[in-house]
Amino acid sequence: MYPNFKDYFYFNQVEKKGVILLLVILLLLIGVNVWMSNQSQVITHNSSKIQEGLAYLDSIAEASKDNNRNYEEVEPKNQILNLTEFDPNEFSVSEFQKLGLSKKQASIIENYRNKGGVFKSKSDFKKMYSISDELYQKLEPYILLPDTFIYANTKRWEKKDYSKNRKTWKPAEVYLNTSDSATFTKLRGIGPTYASRIIKYRTRLGGFRSINQLTEVYGITDSLVQTFGEQLKLDTIPIVKLNVNELTAKELKVNPYIDWSIANSIVAYREQHGKYKKLEDIKKSVLINDSLYNKLKYYLDIR
Repeated sequence: MYPNFKDYFYFNQVEKKGVILLLVILLLLIGVNVWMSNQSQVITHNSSKIQEGLAYLDSIAEASKDNNRNYEEVEPKNQILNLTEFDPNEFSVSEFQKLGLSKKQASIIENYRNKGGVFKSKSDFKKMYSISDELYQKLEPYILLPDTFIYANTKRWEKKDYSKNRKTWKPAEVYLNTSDSATFTKLRGIGPTYASRIIKYRTRLGGFRSINQLTEVYGITDSLVQTFGEQLKLDTIPIVKLNVNELTAKELKVNPYIDWSIANSIVAYREQHGKYKKLEDIKKSVLINDSLYNKLKYYLDIR
């Protein structure tokens, strides 16, 4: 008996899988061959893009050596930023540091450029692995590049000269005696808690006479005050003075330089000897020395 014609096209389960795999491989080879023939000119044209891609991968590897993307460890703290318009293709490491980048972050950008990387748009700069989203948001308005870059056929990218009409960023001025708590938070290192403490201390004091008096506010150090620079201004206002001839000990104690014992001694002397004829007489209390008097004399009167 002759074999059934269909028997020639019968495959068992293993043979079926082998045929399917073979067909897939053939289709892939055909597709790759077509794609390669169509893309040969594109690959040649975009050799610079490949170089930039390799440079970008190198920058990622360098930024992630410690396998930790914790920007708080590399971005400087409590630094006054000198924000100015810049082209990331031209800035040096030291110039990047003035913008708030750490030396490590700036070096990664420099290495990226040295290996053929070019920033053609703001989005290219944002892709840098060493730049956090928070830092990018601060720098974005000052980047002298278009938001996105559009390739024009075979024309090479040309840098534009943005050096003209550069604007230097100037921080908002904060006035020590009249600013509200929201304005104080514009100072680097001052959050809502510190701002509230400053306002309360200023009210108790009757007004600041010196910027150095800020260090008397709990938690504010001299080194922090130094970082404010010229952003913090001492504005002159009439000091609110306390009348030592009329107020009670409790009312005098509002001033942060006066505690209960000092307040009671001022009132006790007044009750024993009558009203003060001159403010300097409060030094007759053994609790008030010259150093303390030199602080108090600006905040007390005998009217």
